[in-house]
Amino acid sequence: MLIKYKPFKFYFQLLFKCIFSVIIISSCENLKTEKMVKFTENSPYEIFFNQLKISQLTDTILVQNKTKIFGCGTGYVMYHEDLKESGLSKFYEKYGTVLDNQELLKVFEKNNNLKILWIERGNEGELFQLEDSVLHNNKKLEIRLMSEKAFLVFDETPKSLDSLNITVTIEFSNTNKILLKSFDLSQNKYWKIDKQTEQEFKKDL
Repeated sequence: MLIKYKPFKFYFQLLFKCIFSVIIISSCENLKTEKMVKFTENSPYEIFFNQLKISQLTDTILVQNKTKIFGCGTGYVMYHEDLKESGLSKFYEKYGTVLDNQELLKVFEKNNNLKILWIERGNEGELFQLEDSVLHNNKKLEIRLMSEKAFLVFDETPKSLDSLNITVTIEFSNTNKILLKSFDLSQNKYWKIDKQTEQEFKKDL
């Protein structure tokens, strides 16, 4: 029987991929740990989620988070230098991100007397499904929740180390309207909300 041996180059490439994957995973864990250590009580997210109230929300809402920075993985490695030059990485190193502040979103839940169900959109928005695997597997329930519950997106854009804009897009399924709420926050000694604006749109049917 003839046995074909793989060339040395193949095994070298395989080994390199394995090592790179381990480095990426460990760097993600290190980043999470660092962010937890660096999190301060005087953060823009603490002020924002403690003061944010939205009327007309149902008892359960669907929420997706966005952020202007890649948290870890290959995206972080590829864009790290650009983020360093733009200064955005310094903001996130100091305060964390909307995604990292899900504890503060529990304050939002309590203040608005509701329950958040997280939405997974995928890298290119191809999924749009419930993040909870048990709920996702119940297709009938998932379809009903998608059609009945309000859908929110939190999106943040740091302008400097002491200035930030957070927008909340609320899509009301039963009224065919979209509400866009924008908040400008700044820090002098403490963070505060300087300005709030609100726009209403009709959904494209």
